[in-house]
Amino acid sequence: MKKAINSKGNLTIIDIKVNPGTQENKIKEYNKWREQIKINIKEQATKNKANRELKEYLSDILSIPSKSINIKKGKTSPQKVVEVSGLTEDKVLKKLKKAKQN
Repeated sequence: MKKAINSKGNLTIIDIKVNPGTQENKIKEYNKWREQIKINIKEQATKNKANRELKEYLSDILSIPSKSINIKKGKTSPQKVVEVSGLTEDKVLKKLKKAKQN
């Protein structure tokens, strides 16, 4: 999972593949080949609903305000690059791994 998370200045960058329209919000798996974290999101990918839900879900997992999370690339695609401010790469990794186990 570590290869999907990088630092750039004071930001932590996460490579994510979103699977919208599922039964629950959940970190599904880490794709080693694509170096992405696959996340299931309940909301459908219409009218930015899945993106908003992804930000809220990450906000809950990382214990930071959703305004500290920005979808930098992939707003209309399941492949996303997400920027997180206020947490180090190691803290993001630790919190995501903990959430995946639950």
